[in-house]
Amino acid sequence: MRVGLLVALAVLVAVAACGSSAAAGRPQAIRFGYSGGNLFGSTASIRPDGAVTVRLPHGTRRSRISVRLVRKLGREIRQAQLTNRICAGTNPDFAGRFIRLGRRTVTVRGGCEPRFDRVWSDLTKAVGHFPA
Repeated sequence: MRVGLLVALAVLVAVAACGSSAAAGRPQAIRFGYSGGNLFGSTASIRPDGAVTVRLPHGTRRSRISVRLVRKLGREIRQAQLTNRICAGTNPDFAGRFIRLGRRTVTVRGGCEPRFDRVWSDLTKAVGHFPA
């Protein structure tokens, strides 16, 4: 009985380890941009295959980045442990910035979150021109 239980536990651990390492190796979709406030929203979408779509009020631009860079950006977003934040003294008429990795979205309104600012900067550099 004990041996069977240990074998079953070992199989479960092995399956969980394979699943998490496979998920970590696959890039996830990334989306970031501005939302809310009194300006037209701008967004950039990075697909797992590296296809980039930047939607601005005056048009759409498409480009491509490497899958390696998509993985690197996803890792950076996860490791930054970003949290939602409304900075003190922020005008509610101003748009907030958001970063979405997979199904998780973090929004910051204002400029009081240095980890968010660092990730935002790397994302905007990766896709090319994006409004500041």
